[in-house]
Amino acid sequence: MFGIYLKEYPLPVGKNTLWTGILFSFNCIFVNPSWLKLLSSTFAEKAVPVVSDLLPQWIYCGYETRTVPRDYSWHGLKRGADPRHPYIVFQYTLDGEGLYEEKGRRIPLRAGDAFLTVIPSAHSYRLPEHSSSWTFYWMIIHHPTIRDRLIHTRKEFGTVFALPSEAALHMLSAQICEQVVQGRYEDRYAFELALWEWTLELERALSLIRSPAQGREQLLNWTRRQWAQRKSRTLAATDLAHAAGMSRSNFSHHFRKVTGFSPAPFLLQLRLHEAANRLRHGNDKLDVIAHELGFVDASHLSKAIHRHYRMNPGMLRRLLHRK
Repeated sequence: MFGIYLKEYPLPVGKNTLWTGILFSFNCIFVNPSWLKLLSSTFAEKAVPVVSDLLPQWIYCGYETRTVPRDYSWHGLKRGADPRHPYIVFQYTLDGEGLYEEKGRRIPLRAGDAFLTVIPSAHSYRLPEHSSSWTFYWMIIHHPTIRDRLIHTRKEFGTVFALPSEAALHMLSAQICEQVVQGRYEDRYAFELALWEWTLELERALSLIRSPAQGREQLLNWTRRQWAQRKSRTLAATDLAHAAGMSRSNFSHHFRKVTGFSPAPFLLQLRLHEAANRLRHGNDKLDVIAHELGFVDASHLSKAIHRHYRMNPGMLRRLLHRK
């Protein structure tokens, strides 16, 4: 999936350092989700600058590939962490395979798998001997209140879980990394708001995986809200994908997987329901309604109404008026 070019940079080491060691730049051979492009471009071809002392050191983040097993092995009780001030590690696998071990369980980490763990605690994760590489992004979170919330999330949903690549969480992760690296947060409040948004989006993603039926209705309701916010009511799948932080193809795939149908027919249904509502409660001509709802002309809208309601617009207007 990736062409990998190894470059080593002399990076500053200190309490404010976001990244130490080796950075990898990735040239994508195939089309990748927009969040992955943002993430890779944030860390590619340059050393990561030191974060401003004006912002609290609540988060560290990175994106890397490991290829030598002896060089990548972490133990949760051997990282020098103060038990009075634990912190959270979130790590998401993009490619290859890693290994997470806890309470005697050995859990392979492949593309789409993530873990959420607490430092210090009795666990380990590493690049196993049989794996040729492991590509992932990670976030270390020190914010005390968010840390406590994520510890609760871990207890509820488990330590290791699968997250689809189209999950909105990844775009938030990439945006936070970019904003921190580029020093774009205007103050600590904007920074903290972004971390809370990320935390709640993680919980949302995990709850949708646990309850698919609930996830279906939430996605449809979200789509209805997005559509209602558009004054012209001409929302398209591309607009929904942008709002969700995904590419159009990834969003369409996710929408179909969750709901059982693609976005286009659902958006058409919303437009036709609005057209019926306008016919019932207003006196606008059909060509005006057609234009405002994104149909080519009155004939186009008339044919769509006939296919959906099995009657022409005039009959539908009279029927709705009687009701």
